[in-house]
Amino acid sequence: MGRSILFCALLISFLAVLPPKGVWGQTAPPLIPLDLPEHAYVVRRHSLYFYGTLRTEPTGAHPHLYRMDFATSEVARVLSDDAENSALRGQCVYLAANRDGSTLALVAAEVGTTSRTSRIVSVDTRTCAIRELVANNLWNNYPCFSPDGLQIAFCRQTPQESAVLPDKSCVPVVLSVADLNTGAVRDLVEIIRRRSDDSEPAWSPTGQWIAYSSWLGPLGGSAISIIASSGGSSRQITPAGTQRCRHPQWLDSERIVYSGVGEKGIPGVYVVKRDGTGNRILFRGEVVSPPQVNPDTAQICFSGIPSDATGKRPPRLIVVNEHGDRILGPFGRIFLNRWRL
Repeated sequence: MGRSILFCALLISFLAVLPPKGVWGQTAPPLIPLDLPEHAYVVRRHSLYFYGTLRTEPTGAHPHLYRMDFATSEVARVLSDDAENSALRGQCVYLAANRDGSTLALVAAEVGTTSRTSRIVSVDTRTCAIRELVANNLWNNYPCFSPDGLQIAFCRQTPQESAVLPDKSCVPVVLSVADLNTGAVRDLVEIIRRRSDDSEPAWSPTGQWIAYSSWLGPLGGSAISIIASSGGSSRQITPAGTQRCRHPQWLDSERIVYSGVGEKGIPGVYVVKRDGTGNRILFRGEVVSPPQVNPDTAQICFSGIPSDATGKRPPRLIVVNEHGDRILGPFGRIFLNRWRL
């Protein structure tokens, strides 16, 4: 009897480490070694687009725009050297995509200069066509597409940025919307942004709301708020007592995922309803790169270090579902196709 129990336990242990089957019925390939940059990556359908370097490349290698296929783990350049240099004229500091991943929005900033100007350019991932979306000799960042792909919301420097603020670490920026057909830009709300933090907007799936993060001061920290895409008054939705609430992403038309430190001082990835209720934690641990929601699967991708990790571990790609169940994580063997796209 004892031997039977031991045999069953060994068999279960063996089966547990077998590679899972991929989406095409093939054995899923292992995780490609890559370092996700803090902001320059986005997930759409079967692909991860990112601007960075592979760990297999020499130290100090120049970063490029890549696409990784989740079904095959293949990594390939999106643009040629000439096209990439023409589009960026520097480096990509932020990356966004429309609903189906056919168009990317890149924030291009000059390197090696004291200039704080940045441009927003689009790249068609099918034809590699490049178009300049926003260029006004100002700081422009954090673009996000409307659900129909016809507009982008973004943050831009205000002409009054030189105005003195009580807190020297903060600067005023404007949350704006640009029409991609006409180029017309309209302003929604002024945000106080901490220089070391982010103010990324995120458009709701219905197109009715835009979520963003803003700095409330040393006591309030940063919070997530929403505003109607047509304009009007904004409303804070993260609970009082939360800190460093950033990187909002819509899980669906009613729920928003964000990274932050909860009321009990626990860092991680949280979800909250649009009306400010139902705030709960999905992942406990250090969040290194912002959470990204796959709009087709309602699964959340980010790099981080779980609080239950033992020893000193580097951040790894992690995927959780809407319930906080870890689908892809840094323990044992990792297979990309466990992310069921």
